[in-house]
Amino acid sequence: MARSTARRRALTTLYEADVKDADILDLLATREQTPGTQEPLPDYARQIVTGVADHYKRINGLLNRHASRRISRMHIIDRNILRIGVWEIIYNDEVPGKVAIDEAMQLAKKYSDENVPGFIHAVLSAIGDDPDAVPEGDDESQRSMGPAWKKHQDDLPEQKKASASPALVGSSMMTTPVRCVCPQLSGRARTLCVRRHHRRVR
Repeated sequence: MARSTARRRALTTLYEADVKDADILDLLATREQTPGTQEPLPDYARQIVTGVADHYKRINGLLNRHASRRISRMHIIDRNILRIGVWEIIYNDEVPGKVAIDEAMQLAKKYSDENVPGFIHAVLSAIGDDPDAVPEGDDESQRSMGPAWKKHQDDLPEQKKASASPALVGSSMMTTPVRCVCPQLSGRARTLCVRRHHRRVR
């Protein structure tokens, strides 16, 4: 199956998880167990969905850093198209950055408003040009954790000032104070989280 089709199927799954405020991997497992009338999810679609879930925090942080508005204020379709694009640019060496951007723009042309493809292009191009976009030690600690995690999606550790780009104009995140992204922890666990958080944003 063509990767363009797989991207559309991945977008459908990510969109559904976002709308339902559900954990991405839980929803994926449910869909695989009970696909209903739909064909099984293509392998590349599964790879996209699990990749976005595994690096959910980092991907959202990059979008908040380079976009002109917070992801919580984006249309659900738009932010999930962007998540797919970021995953392909940063985490999939098999897909050239230009191809990932073009494919994301094609999804936007099909499912979003007419001005969205330009926005998609600006944001993904800025991320692709960011020398700090590829993280050190990025692992499953970035994983999506459903509603409990999503309520903190605007408190992500991507507050380090970046050079201005067309996608960054008008962004309010530069003046947003850094806060701990793991308020549910306490004691030593919280201390370690805060230290790890501040190492990433220095």
